[in-house]
Amino acid sequence: MDWKTAQTQTGGALNVPKRWLHLHYYEALNILFRTENALRVFVYVTLKNNHFDKWSDTVIHVSEDEQSTISALAKKRITQAQGFGYLGYEITSPLMHLNSGELVRLITSDTHWNMFKRYFKGKREIIRTKLDEVGTVRNSLAHFRPIKYDDIE
Repeated sequence: MDWKTAQTQTGGALNVPKRWLHLHYYEALNILFRTENALRVFVYVTLKNNHFDKWSDTVIHVSEDEQSTISALAKKRITQAQGFGYLGYEITSPLMHLNSGELVRLITSDTHWNMFKRYFKGKREIIRTKLDEVGTVRNSLAHFRPIKYDDIE
C-alpha cells in the first residue's frame, strides 16, 4: 500500500485512493466468516457425537504452555465480555468464544485428531498447514494488512 498518496481535500476531508480498499477484501471477509463459523459447527457436531453432553469438557491447548476446557475458557471470556455488555449481543455458546487458531489446534491435536481425521483427505500436518494458511489470511484482514487476490484462493 502506498500510504503517502492520500490527499487532504478542502475542508479537511481525506481522499482515500481506491486501491486501498480492494473489492477482493470484501469477498475474502465473506468467505472467512462462513468458513470460520462452519468450522465451529463442524467441531461442535463432532465433539457432541463423540462426547455427548460432556463435549464442552474437552481439553484445548490455549497456548503452548496453557490448556483449558472449552467450557472454562468460554466462561473466562464471557466474564471478560460482560464488562462491555453494551456492545453487541450476549453470546453463551462456548464454541463462539474460541478463536480460529484454537479450533485448528483442537482439530489437529494429538489428543483429538483421531476424532476428526476421517473427515479430511490428507495427513494431519497438511490439514494443519492448510487451516493455518486460512488463519494467516484471516489475521492479515483482521489487522488491516494487505492481501493478494490469490490469497482468496
